[in-house]
Formats: sequence, structure tokens, C-alpha cells
Amino acid sequence: MSFVLRFFLFVHFVFLGALSGTAFSAATDERIAVIEIYNQKGKVIGKEAGVFVSKDEVLTHYYVFSGVDKAILRAGGKAFQIKGISGRNREKKLLKIKIEGNGFRPASFGSKIKEGQQVFIKAPGGDPVKGKVGSLGDRAEIELSSTLPRIRGLPVFDEKDAVIGIIEFFLRNKDVVHAIPLCDGISFEPLGLLSIREWREKRTEEWMASDRGKRQTIVYLMGIGKYEEAIPKLEGLIEEATQDKEAYFKLGVCYAKLERYRQALDAYEKYTALSPDDVKGHYNLGICHLFLDRPKEALAAFSEAISIDKNHLRSHYNLGILYAASGKKEEANKEYEFLKGFNSKAAKVLSDRLLEYIEKGKGP
Repeated sequence: MSFVLRFFLFVHFVFLGALSGTAFSAATDERIAVIEIYNQKGKVIGKEAGVFVSKDEVLTHYYVFSGVDKAILRAGGKAFQIKGISGRNREKKLLKIKIEGNGFRPASFGSKIKEGQQVFIKAPGGDPVKGKVGSLGDRAEIELSSTLPRIRGLPVFDEKDAVIGIIEFFLRNKDVVHAIPLCDGISFEPLGLLSIREWREKRTEEWMASDRGKRQTIVYLMGIGKYEEAIPKLEGLIEEATQDKEAYFKLGVCYAKLERYRQALDAYEKYTALSPDDVKGHYNLGICHLFLDRPKEALAAFSEAISIDKNHLRSHYNLGILYAASGKKEEANKEYEFLKGFNSKAAKVLSDRLLEYIEKGKGP
């Protein structure tokens, strides 16, 4: 092969390689949209991304507008107002956004993403970054060959330039992303055209009505001492699922905090029936019996707690108090010696209190 021919082939191949890369970059840039997020003062506080799926609709992840007051979409060097959220896929946590402009080139979806597959991800104006698909499930974990701007919603392309995923989040301090797998034929629930505020309100209502939302609301109410408000919500959970152990336990806590020990006792009895091997249920039963002036039942509850966890310090302490109060000093001293033998601050505090009660007859 002559030098001229070799030179021609070299230049030809280099040119084709550069052209291929440039074509890929231009094509992806046309289909990627950047969503600028603003706060109430009109200041940009972040950037998300999406990919055009029609001439005026962009696909992005579900949480793009969480805590957002305003957003503007930028594509092709121009800014566009968002008309509204037009559709969603609840299972995959995807949104479709309709914009004021049109005429954009939509992306095509590829086949199902596969483990070990080579993929490409590109931020607008940047170079494509290679990635390799690792573990697969509801989300695909993709290890990147180099650092990528941490913009959620960027599309994941296969080698044929088809979209097969959307980045949902980046792993902290790693060049690894989790992507929502996409493929041709994905369907969307129409939403009309919800404004950002309407979408946020809808999401809040749905979350509050969900099981997770109900439970987190209860935890919040209990955390700020609003036990009275938490009680009907817990009773609602129990109506939906009569075997809800967690709800019974929290219901007992709420009633006990409100000093309604009879109702707390009922809740804890149902809890221990469902969780007979949980020490905290029997211990709390014992406390309720104490406040209801039922020492015999309290003694049995604390003894049951110790049979489950022989080192449950507070149960030993309360047993010692009950024994001392009923004149059983020998049994009370055994509980004191048990607590004294523990090398911990909590055990020392309890043993000192118990000894004071035994020797001087003072309450705990």
C-alpha cells in the first residue's frame, strides 16, 4: 500500500470518527432540555434536565419541581415558558412537561436496557461520557468513565443514539448514577395541563393519602407532642389493617402521654398479642399497670419482659420497686445486686435509686 493511500485512509478514518462524534453531540443537544429552577426571589437555585419526546413536550423525572416556585426550560439556545405538566408515569416516576415553543426533534426510545451494556450520557454543550450498566432492578446503576455535571434528568443513550434511561440521582462522591429504565411503548397518565403549584398540591395530597404519608405524618405529630391529633390517624390505620403492630404500639404511646392509661393498656395488650417476643411491649404494659394501681399485673408484665431480655434494666428496677413496696426485701435486694453488677451509667442510676427506696422507703 502506497504512502499516499495510507495517508488518505488515515485522514479519512480520522475525519469519519470526528464526524461521528460531532453528529452524536449535535443530535443529542437538539433533544436535551435544561430546566432552570427558581426560588421565590427569582434566583436560579438549580438545574434539572429532560429529553424531548414530541415537538413541544419534555420527559423528565418525577421530583423536578419539588419545593420549586418557578421554572424555565432552555433548549436550542432559547428560553421557553412551561405551559404545564401534561402527563406522568407513576410506576417509573416520570413527568411530561409541555412548553410554549414547538418544532423540536423528539428522541426515539431504544430497546430495554441490559446489564453490562455500554451507554452514553451527555450534558448540553459537553462531550458524551461513556458508562457501563451494572446492577439492574427498578433502577439501573451506571458507572461512568469520567465525571459528568450532576444534573438529574439527563437522558441515557445507547450506541444507536436511542434513549434508554433518565438519570434520577447521582451517588455521592462517585461517578455512578441511578437511571430510570425506558423503552419504546411506555405509557403516560394524562394530567391536562397542571401548573407547577397545582402539581405540587396534587403530589402533597397523594402523599398524605398514601400509607407512607400517613405514617410519617403520625411520627411528625408525635414528635411535636400533638398526641391527640395522632390518635385518630392511628385508629384509621388500624381500621385499614387490624394486624398493624406499629400502629397499636404508637397508639399506646399516645394514650400514655395523655395519661389515659386504660386506653394505653388496651393498645399495648393488642400489640403484645401480635408481637409476643417484643420486650418493649411488655415493659410498657407493666408501666400502665403501675399507673392503674395494679401491682400484681405489673409484676407479671415486667417478669415477662425479663424472660425475653434478661438484661432489661428498667424492668429489673421496677420489679425491685414492686418487691420492696410489698415487703419482699430479699427479692428487692436481688434486683439491686443485679443492677449494681452492670458497668453502665444507666445501671448505676437505677441501682442507686432502688437502694434508696429499699433503705429509706422513698419513691423512685
